[in-house]
Amino acid sequence: MSVIVKGADGKIRLYCNGADMMIMQRIHPSTSQIIRTSTDTHLADFANIGLKTLCLAYKDIGPGYFNDWEKRVKQASAQMSNREAAVDALYEEFENYLILIGATATEDKLQDESAELAEHENGGIALVINGDSLAFALGARLERTFLEVACMCNAVICCRVTPLQKVQVVDLVKRNKKAVTLSIGDGANDVSMIKTAHISVGISGQEGMQAVLASDYSVGQFKYLERLLLVLGRWSYIRMAKFLRYFFYKNFAFTLTNFWYSFFCGYSAQTVFDAVLIACYNLFFTALPVLAMGSLDQDIAFDTSYWTAISHFTIWGSLVLYFLVCFLLYEWLPVSWIVKTSSSISYGVAFRTMVTPHFWFSLLMVCVVLLLPVMLNRFFWFDTHPSFADRLKIRRKLGKKPAGKDDKKTTFKRTAATRRNARGSLRSGYAFSHSQGFGELILKGKLFKNVKNLRGKNSNSKNYPTSNGYQPILVSNVPDVSF
Repeated sequence: MSVIVKGADGKIRLYCNGADMMIMQRIHPSTSQIIRTSTDTHLADFANIGLKTLCLAYKDIGPGYFNDWEKRVKQASAQMSNREAAVDALYEEFENYLILIGATATEDKLQDESAELAEHENGGIALVINGDSLAFALGARLERTFLEVACMCNAVICCRVTPLQKVQVVDLVKRNKKAVTLSIGDGANDVSMIKTAHISVGISGQEGMQAVLASDYSVGQFKYLERLLLVLGRWSYIRMAKFLRYFFYKNFAFTLTNFWYSFFCGYSAQTVFDAVLIACYNLFFTALPVLAMGSLDQDIAFDTSYWTAISHFTIWGSLVLYFLVCFLLYEWLPVSWIVKTSSSISYGVAFRTMVTPHFWFSLLMVCVVLLLPVMLNRFFWFDTHPSFADRLKIRRKLGKKPAGKDDKKTTFKRTAATRRNARGSLRSGYAFSHSQGFGELILKGKLFKNVKNLRGKNSNSKNYPTSNGYQPILVSNVPDVSF
């Protein structure tokens, strides 16, 4: 990132900060070698302890050169072809021959419980690629090969990449794989990647709200991503599936009834329902169940497919609302109000219809015919082939409690040291620092200087031979440790 400032004395100066691999190649050749060496040493030290590093540089600019460069930028911005390439070339020209100031380091610590969320991955092969190599891999000749290699890995880490390269990686997967892409970002440099993916999640943090405003969903911290995907995402998927089935079912019920009635009305386009009831069908009579299911259904904790309080309210409430509209329309309103409407031909038939046994028997027969396939399907899948979610529902319904204290297995409280050893990293609390790693330390033998001391701790071990002549058993004195 670069910024141009003009001081009170009229001098124009360019300040630039960025990754060391980008700044160092733009440094003026006359820069002192002592500053270069000391800055490289500081960068290595900062990176080894997990800090996020940046380099700072500046450049004094003459007024004449700046005015000429500004005119060329405006001309390049107005070009109809190769506009971006022309502007990038002028920026590249301007950000050269810099004077190195030094390096900065900030603690880019992971959010709470982020490491535990990352531990859910069972391991495997990971591909790590930086920005320069990624630009070569995303070329027309190698992008398919890069995608095939990336798909063979459990994880792909793209470090020191530009916002455009993030977009290119997401777009590469969208174009060549039949998969739904998810982008997660917390800063303004992630906005283009967020807009490219099918689904996007923005994390509100220290880098502003740009990612949150551009995303489909937003969370306060990274640790909430697990619940968003595995819990809320599952609920949303199930609600959408139930809503579509319900939507098609109620519309087919309405349409097929009119289709069947057309055989008896001579295909005269006469409807079996009153115009007012047709208008109220989607607006009132069938709205409550789908609204409750779409907003409250939770698969296990609160399943609206069963008789819960909300189910009673929505189903019986819809029936009561239907009968109230029928009575209001055909019995209670004055005849003078509806005499000029199509409802006038059915005025007064509500009570006369309900006193006949055929009406109630028809309702019972319709309910049995429609519910019998549903009950058979539920019996087959729920009672004979239950899923994991179905078994959890049964346990919740029966009120089974977890095992008592005596039945629980011994649990060990994990300390910071044990968590560090499980992940195999000495910098587990920090973000990826993009340094050379521990290769130099391994070559120098610094990591193994205490091996003899560690072996000495087992000096009190005793060998007990076995009775059948096999290898002896090593028994060590293990101190009692309280967790």
